[in-house]
Amino acid sequence: MNDAFNQAMKNVMLWEVGPHFDETLPIHKQRDLKTAAERKATGYVNDPDDAGGVTKYGVAQNANPTVNVAKLTYEEAKNIYFNKYWNTVQADSIPFPLNVLVFDVSVNSGPGNAIKFLQRALGVKADGDFGPATLAALKKDTGLKQLCERYNDQRRRFFNAIVARNPTQKKFLAGWTRRVDWYDQWFLKHL
Repeated sequence: MNDAFNQAMKNVMLWEVGPHFDETLPIHKQRDLKTAAERKATGYVNDPDDAGGVTKYGVAQNANPTVNVAKLTYEEAKNIYFNKYWNTVQADSIPFPLNVLVFDVSVNSGPGNAIKFLQRALGVKADGDFGPATLAALKKDTGLKQLCERYNDQRRRFFNAIVARNPTQKKFLAGWTRRVDWYDQWFLKHL
């Protein structure tokens, strides 16, 4: 795990758990949560309107059926993030800070969507497979700021489409939009 991944994890925890997240707390080594404060510290939620089901550290049970999310430690969550979301989108092949954005989408909307958004932003076939054509287009694109902007525009379209298909999800739209807007400012500081 490298510096870009560690930065990406800090960003993801900001959104998945909250600005109060502190990875040094002893609760992150415990499996059982007993209090509301412990649930808050780990981002444990079980919202009936959230398609992800039980979620802890942003790891959703429905997206990880072989994991007992309720008993997940932070180190186990980091390993899931690294293997399932960072490596799957080949984030180490993507320039910083775009790789952090792609990782966040991988977590928030799935690795396939993260790659499709990148492909659309690059103007190549959006098949969700990070193959040679995507890598070549990425290496050829020299406008990193504009690419990050186009990438985040894909996120906005995606979230609006979710709400259009399923109006019960509208309660999440403001949070999703805040997250994208925050990344608009974040990547400008890191270019």
